[in-house]
Amino acid sequence: MILSQKKRSAPISRCVEAGFTLLEVLAALAIASAGLIAVSQTISSSIDVSDGTESRMVAYWVADNHLSELRLSNLQPVAGNSTADVRMAGRNWIITQSVKATADPDVLEVDIQVSQKIGKASRLAFLKGYLVAIEPAKDATKQ
Repeated sequence: MILSQKKRSAPISRCVEAGFTLLEVLAALAIASAGLIAVSQTISSSIDVSDGTESRMVAYWVADNHLSELRLSNLQPVAGNSTADVRMAGRNWIITQSVKATADPDVLEVDIQVSQKIGKASRLAFLKGYLVAIEPAKDATKQ
């Protein structure tokens, strides 16, 4: 028996390219860009919150410093409202002070509001304190 041998021809080469279609690439880019937008918005809002917290913290320092200056000065503030401009931490601040009498004639109530001097001023800090009138010490040699 003679077996017929068939000549095998080289397989027909098919041009099979592995990869993604244009539609798949566009879908992946859309998903990635949506994720990046969400991350950038989160970072932006986090920075805004951080800036606001820093502004309020420095505003409370400004108010506390102003109240300390009032307590350490030898001058008794006059009842009524007044404003002052202060520069601290590289920023300009507006201090609004309200001094009121209390039931005790030796004690004054002081309300201090601090706002930042940018566009529309909004109150960032409020501090209430009390000042006690201190009489100067009497000279022991004069009696």
